[in-house]
Amino acid sequence: MGLAAAAATLIFVAVFAFHVFGPLTLVTGIGEQRTCQLQDQSVVVLNTDTRVQVDYSEGVRNIRLLQGEALFIVEHDSNRPFIVTAGDAIVRAVGTEFNVRRRAQSTEVAVVEGVVQVAATQAAPTSEAALETATAPSAPPEKAGTALAPDSRRVHPKRTIPVKLAAGEEAQVAAGNVTKAENPAIADVLSWRQRRLVFRDAPLADVAAEFNRYNRIQIRVEGAAAREKQLTGIFDADRPQSIMLFASKDESLSVQTEGDSWVIRAR
Repeated sequence: MGLAAAAATLIFVAVFAFHVFGPLTLVTGIGEQRTCQLQDQSVVVLNTDTRVQVDYSEGVRNIRLLQGEALFIVEHDSNRPFIVTAGDAIVRAVGTEFNVRRRAQSTEVAVVEGVVQVAATQAAPTSEAALETATAPSAPPEKAGTALAPDSRRVHPKRTIPVKLAAGEEAQVAAGNVTKAENPAIADVLSWRQRRLVFRDAPLADVAAEFNRYNRIQIRVEGAAAREKQLTGIFDADRPQSIMLFASKDESLSVQTEGDSWVIRAR
């Protein structure tokens, strides 16, 4: 293993106490993974290019996955639920182990042990009254005990009915809906812990995007024919050249180097 790969596989372990001055933010860079033990002994494992905000109080343990992917190993505490929000996904647990990945348009939740509840926030109604309320100038604060007129109340996003996920189950949250996966492969989801990438009939464009999460050298796949070409296999996340080798052996594809990027195109 080279020095770069060795550095990339280094996992940092730290114990964080409760911060009274505001939320604690945990961050990893491209290619970095990091394990953090929180004040309640819960553990958060951050994957590459991830940002997590921790905000504990006496009654609840709030976590925000701002970007990326993380595995949560939650210490049991029935008096303080452990709640992770990521995009429009809300995951509630008491003591369990689950993985959350936030994508551009969706969030994926996979349960390793225990049970979690997954809900989605839905967009607020867009009635004329709601739009007028949202865009109206701020009014002076109301006196305590004064009732608000119906059309002046704040409009809050609604939540879907929670979906229960048990160990071995996975769900996707997108567009305000929670959808359970039909044939989840939890081991594949967690392969990033060993810095492995598992693909099953995955479009080459998705494969490149996954490698790009872990590496400074970026792969571009241009053209519909090349982007839609499917690939199955297990790869080392730190060796993007393995995908280039695969592409170079395919007579229907061409591989070129352009600056700091590798480009795959259909011939």
